Amino acid sequence: MRNDPDYNDGPAPLPEDTEEISTAIMNEIFRDDRNDAIDDAVAFLEGQTEYDGLSDERREVIVNMAFNMGRARLNGFAQFRQALQDGNYETAMQEMLDSDWSGQVGDRALRLGKVMQTNDHQWFDDNYFQANYEGELDEYLRDDDESSKRS
Repeated sequence: MRNDPDYNDGPAPLPEDTEEISTAIMNEIFRDDRNDAIDDAVAFLEGQTEYDGLSDERREVIVNMAFNMGRARLNGFAQFRQALQDGNYETAMQEMLDSDWSGQVGDRALRLGKVMQTNDHQWFDDNYFQANYEGELDEYLRDDDESSKRS
């Protein structure tokens, strides 16, 4: 993307024969992508006030999801958004885990779901997660019959 001559929304394109980028450029690319994910999270929550009303930990979960999925796919989580607006973080976690995304990202979905449910940043830490995780993801996932009964 950085070698695309039409790309003009960031640092200058890399020279044609360049195979590596500097740490500074890599950090700038990440910062731009993270800022886009924050914008997507704010849009998903339907405004800055709603975004600011969540704890840092819960905002970080939504930014993480936005970074991973992008705005369009995140917007498909309507029941998740409603649970957040209602302040029902148990349901918000369930909606996260009862999704195709959860199956795609595996244990990360449960880690993020636990942060959403408990507002405890320690669940972001892989070591803490491993020490407290004992096959718990299966307990939260619904089988196809149960999920098809949902409205």
